[in-house]
Amino acid sequence: MGSFCKITLLVMSTLSLVIKEHDKKAAESQLDYEDRMTEVAYWKLRDKKKLTVDEKAEFKELATDLGMRQGLRVGAVPIATTDKQLQEAVKRLHRELMEEYKGDTPFKRILIDRIVSAWSMAFSYERMFYSNKYHMNEDDSRATYEYGKDKTRYLKEVRHGIETANDQIIRLTQTLQNLCYPPIQIKAKNAFFAQNQQINQGVSPKDLANSSEPSHAPSLPH
Repeated sequence: MGSFCKITLLVMSTLSLVIKEHDKKAAESQLDYEDRMTEVAYWKLRDKKKLTVDEKAEFKELATDLGMRQGLRVGAVPIATTDKQLQEAVKRLHRELMEEYKGDTPFKRILIDRIVSAWSMAFSYERMFYSNKYHMNEDDSRATYEYGKDKTRYLKEVRHGIETANDQIIRLTQTLQNLCYPPIQIKAKNAFFAQNQQINQGVSPKDLANSSEPSHAPSLPH
């Protein structure tokens, strides 16, 4: 954490005093400890009625650090880069994905952000395609299609963008699902399955090599 290291260098900073007053917990990582101390120092300054010049600078830095940390958890980046008309939907989608997949690791949060961004991108391309594929009369009573070379090339590029965005959604979603719900792998020893072979449940499988049943294979002539 950049601000954590910078502020601790300040003489008698609020954060440095907080660090002296609070020990790191046994089950707490260094990053969690730094985050907790930053939050404690922020609220200590936040509740103070009058701040000095140095305290104001420290408070601003602490607020920026906490804001960036919170932004990573609420999808601030994909929300900021999406179309204005879709921002509320993006917020909702991000919340649902964070709830479904627990967004409790940096890797999960990155994937969720990228899924939301790809979904927003697909919407933008869909809108571009819809608004340019035909020409409406002035009274909006009839749509006429244009087949000019430039228009056709433009629609081709937009359609490619739609397909690319949809591919990203599929790949990223599958990666997130595999991360949260790894596929079950079953290893079978000495298992041989012929085509259309029936498997009876509840019957203990027999190892062919150790089978005590007589062999019905014809003997080879001497």
